[in-house]
Amino acid sequence: MHFPEFVGNDRIGLAGIVDDEWQKKRSVQESPPKSEKAPKGTVGCAALVALVLTLSACAGGGTPDVSFDPSTACAATADEGHYPGAYPALEALLPATYQDTAPASVDSGRSCTPETLGTLRERGFPEVHFAGATWDLGNGRGLTVAVFEAPQLVPERMIEFYEAGARAARRTDDLERSDTTVGGVPAKRLDVLYGDSAQTIVAWPAAGDPGRVKVLLAADLGDTKVAELLDRFGTDTAAD
Repeated sequence: MHFPEFVGNDRIGLAGIVDDEWQKKRSVQESPPKSEKAPKGTVGCAALVALVLTLSACAGGGTPDVSFDPSTACAATADEGHYPGAYPALEALLPATYQDTAPASVDSGRSCTPETLGTLRERGFPEVHFAGATWDLGNGRGLTVAVFEAPQLVPERMIEFYEAGARAARRTDDLERSDTTVGGVPAKRLDVLYGDSAQTIVAWPAAGDPGRVKVLLAADLGDTKVAELLDRFGTDTAAD
């Protein structure tokens, strides 16, 4: 997977109360999938299935591995990449299974250019490491659990990154951002209606690991399932 990004944008790219009009639009999440689905994004496959929204390209088959040497400095596009095992410590933080099924893709990597980091670079992050596990659940539905790492990285910066990608996508019909909690800690949530697809992204701090942020990206799974997933994955365990 490459750096998780917003679907519909080639860059990397609520639990709260929402108004009635937004809730009405989001009801598509609970409805049977429609034949037309939003295109998938692309961030290292795993880290992004992220929704169509950012959901990323992983769910649809992923992106080819791009090798690099993690021991070297990252200063240009040629230094970026993602492949299974690049950052084992980050991959170890990901769920091993979901519903007794291993993820379709698991990998890790790094990004360090303005083109891939987007708003993160604008916020002063010169390099971000990431890892992600992605499940393709069929009928346009997908799930990605990812972890991002950079000094002083916080959930708000990740949601800001995904929101920028969502706003840049031409088929984004509605977008809501809110505060929530995961495992009893403050978290940030972004809900996006992208064409016929309802996407949810939730970011929260990894306990005991300053600078690490966990992200759940769900495409067309519905609020009930998202809540269940956060209860299951919103801890520091890597097991289902």
